[in-house]
Amino acid sequence: MLHKIKSIVVIALLIIVSFILQNTISVITGDLMVTPNLLIILVCVFGYLTGSNEAMVIGFFCGLLVDSFSSDIIGLNSLLYLYVGFFSGSFHRLFYKNMVMLPLAIVAAGDFIYNFGYYIIRFMLRNKLDVGFYLFKIIIPELVITVCISLLVYRFIYKVYFAVLISEEQRSKVRFD
Repeated sequence: MLHKIKSIVVIALLIIVSFILQNTISVITGDLMVTPNLLIILVCVFGYLTGSNEAMVIGFFCGLLVDSFSSDIIGLNSLLYLYVGFFSGSFHRLFYKNMVMLPLAIVAAGDFIYNFGYYIIRFMLRNKLDVGFYLFKIIIPELVITVCISLLVYRFIYKVYFAVLISEEQRSKVRFD
């Protein structure tokens, strides 16, 4: 029970810190200002490490946090982050300790799914059909920056997960074939 409370507190702190950093860090590249999506990285990495159920819960709360602070539609980001958590959790069975490229590919796909879903719901349904502009000015630059940042963040989340969030019994059950 104490371990479960400790893991909930650690995950909540990771979500809050990621949200604060995401809203304060911007990378200016030429005429674009791009923000890495740290919450997508968090949801995708936890989905890859823990599975769909935990990633969907983490994604829901990440999206709810984004909705409550910066969205006029409550539930849109929660739904999109939840779907990204489900998608990334489906790769949990492919988890191997030394694999780095698969989590990066999952983060890239998750960021694309989130941004394209956001575009469809917010813009395409209101008859704003300039897909090329949104794709090349928003989706692809954010995807590139998010994947580059996830190279650094993945190892940190991986270490926190195995050092703090897994109990000794669970650690002994983890096998790497």
